[in-house]
This record gives sequence, structure tokens and C-alpha cells, in this order.
Amino acid sequence: SFIVTMILGILAKVAPQMNMFSVGIQIKILIGVFVMYLSCRMLGGVSTFIFRQIQILMKQFTNGMIA
Repeated sequence: SFIVTMILGILAKVAPQMNMFSVGIQIKILIGVFVMYLSCRMLGGVSTFIFRQIQILMKQFTNGMIA
């Protein structure tokens, strides 16, 4: 968000005739949706990894209790 604000500030200096408030809101929304998309794409792989690690640890734990 800070980087987007910095870029919008630079654009406001370069092109002062543009209304950066209306343009900035739309750009921030698009970037937010894009970040959410990337997060959801990565969530499947991360959750699979976590559940596999939990399964391995539980097997080790139960084997340790039996032995």
C-alpha cells in the first residue's frame, strides 16, 4: 500500500491535471484484488504442505507412545 501511494504521489507530480484520488482508488482496488488472487492461489499448496507435516508428526508421536 505504501509503495502504491508513493507511485501515485509521483504520478500526481508528473501529471497534475489527473485526479489522483479517483484514479488512486481504482488502482488500489485492482492491486488488492490481485494480491487476494495470488494469496488464494498459494493457499492450496501451503495448506497441503502443513497437513502433510501434521500427519508425519502425528505418526511419529503415536509411534513414540507405542514404543
